[in-house]
Amino acid sequence: MQGVLSAGGGSAGSAVSETLKSGAGLGFFSGIDFEGGEMAFGLVTGAGSEDNSSFSISGNQLKTATVFDAKVKSSYSVRIRVTDSGGLYY
Repeated sequence: MQGVLSAGGGSAGSAVSETLKSGAGLGFFSGIDFEGGEMAFGLVTGAGSEDNSSFSISGNQLKTATVFDAKVKSSYSVRIRVTDSGGLYY
């Protein structure tokens, strides 16, 4: 199993415009389950999840859950898990 955030408005480590409204799409996740199952993506707690509340995931798309202001905060960290239909996760 492998997961990645691909370009579609943004990708891991990319800048996010302050002009984006809450709910704006930032990028799409994709995963490969070598056994052919479906993949699910979700925000999870743990190291690196400090800013999860500023984001949401709809299907395989990472979205903003707030309006960003670089004067207030210039860097965000999220923790995301991809899980296959057999319950294996990465």
